[in-house]
Amino acid sequence: MYVYAAVAVVIFLIFLFGIGVWTKKFVANSSDYLLAGREMSYGINMMGVVASGFAGTTIALAPGWGVIYGFWGTFAMAFCYAICGVCVYGLLFAKVIRRSGAYTLPEWLEMRYDYRVRRVLAITGFIGMIAVTANNVLALANVLTGYFGWSLYISIAIGVLTFMGFTYFSGMWGVSLTDFAQALIGCVGAPLLIIFCFKTFGGLDVTFRAWNGTFADYFTAGIGGTSLKMWGLAYPSGITIALNFGVFLVWGGQHYWIRMASARSEKQAQFGYVVAGVILFFVTLVIGMVGLYAGAHYGDMFTLTGGTIPPTSAYGYVISYFPPLVGVFLLVFALAASLSTAASTLIGSVSIAVKDIYPHFIHKNPSDKQLARAGRVATVVISLIAWGLAYYPGGTTFLFAFATAWMAPAGLMFALGLWWRRCTPTGAFVGAIIALICESAWALLDLFKVPVGGHVIGFYFHMGIVGLVTAIIPAVIVSLLTKPKYYGRPDWALKDPSAGQTAIRQ
Repeated sequence: MYVYAAVAVVIFLIFLFGIGVWTKKFVANSSDYLLAGREMSYGINMMGVVASGFAGTTIALAPGWGVIYGFWGTFAMAFCYAICGVCVYGLLFAKVIRRSGAYTLPEWLEMRYDYRVRRVLAITGFIGMIAVTANNVLALANVLTGYFGWSLYISIAIGVLTFMGFTYFSGMWGVSLTDFAQALIGCVGAPLLIIFCFKTFGGLDVTFRAWNGTFADYFTAGIGGTSLKMWGLAYPSGITIALNFGVFLVWGGQHYWIRMASARSEKQAQFGYVVAGVILFFVTLVIGMVGLYAGAHYGDMFTLTGGTIPPTSAYGYVISYFPPLVGVFLLVFALAASLSTAASTLIGSVSIAVKDIYPHFIHKNPSDKQLARAGRVATVVISLIAWGLAYYPGGTTFLFAFATAWMAPAGLMFALGLWWRRCTPTGAFVGAIIALICESAWALLDLFKVPVGGHVIGFYFHMGIVGLVTAIIPAVIVSLLTKPKYYGRPDWALKDPSAGQTAIRQ
């Protein structure tokens, strides 16, 4: 079985490379490389968003949280990400993103505030995007390790070299078309997954009875008796999951911005995100059910109960018990999920590097040819950095939290600038700088496990809470003390153009 699976994996990886090489002919300039010329149709764009949600993070965390926290752990992830995150993002922001013409979120922030805000938040967003890329690499590696028993080092290398390869050739064109193919695999894989869970282990009533605990524990606690706290400030909890999955990841994620910007129209972008969010909600729940079956029937194999398998490897472990052909297909499904999102986040970080970092810090006024070349160089460099970050302490759970926390300041300043006209460039800049400094200090303390009051700092609160507080409070205070742009003054009003008037400053 393992030989057939390895052959299927190799064939799938060659297929992805083939798409990347074939779509290279569509790339004539930096716009083609980063935005696919803004010519993504509704179907391809919607399936691309779905593919981004078929993430390695989902494959690892949805079943893993089922093992650790029970049903509500999986449900919280699905609802916060798919509904509160993806659907709401499409409804709220499609008009702004499409009409602004901005390639990147930091570019919009310069339009709204000034170049200082763009530069600072380009750095925080860039770090977050690379870390999300690394997280999907690690999630892929966990699945391969759980299925084949390979070394984690080998599995990580396979993931990095694959998505770097097909992204290098054709940028957003290659990413979008491979995402489309991977989303189709996912739409078949998710129903197949739950069908064979039923056939192999029985219905949900069997899982209820086999769960290690009472009937209620199935919903409220994992196999080790741990429940998900709703109001805690440490990660994970109900609040921090909602912030990380529903706000920071999506609002501050360049890969969501760039997909919105690459759509052909505002309507297609908005409708595509809403439909994709609904699909992702149900798919995430289905994938999470694997963890519930794994905990119920193989609970003693996991590290929580003295075993050797981490909860985040539950998916790979369970499908290894399915019939060979089914298991192989679902392994390819997991590869597709991880690689599609890794490639999407990679092109998102490349777009920030090319549009927000390269022209401002490295080469002033580059030509379009130089930008396209910089995009390919950035693809390789960022992939190598993500390779190293894949070994971040704490595995996928804490690497993901680290990544989304770095996206928090950009997403928060985007929302604040959009909904509060009084927010000033100086206020946003001060908030961004303070958040950058505080998050950097928090990350170092947590990485090196420096004790604070007898515990590591992550015991008290999550890094995303740091970003939220240190960005918003200074931004609001300084904005109230400084002069806003003209549209932020209380005497400014927008007149109705249909009445023969235009926007005026009263």
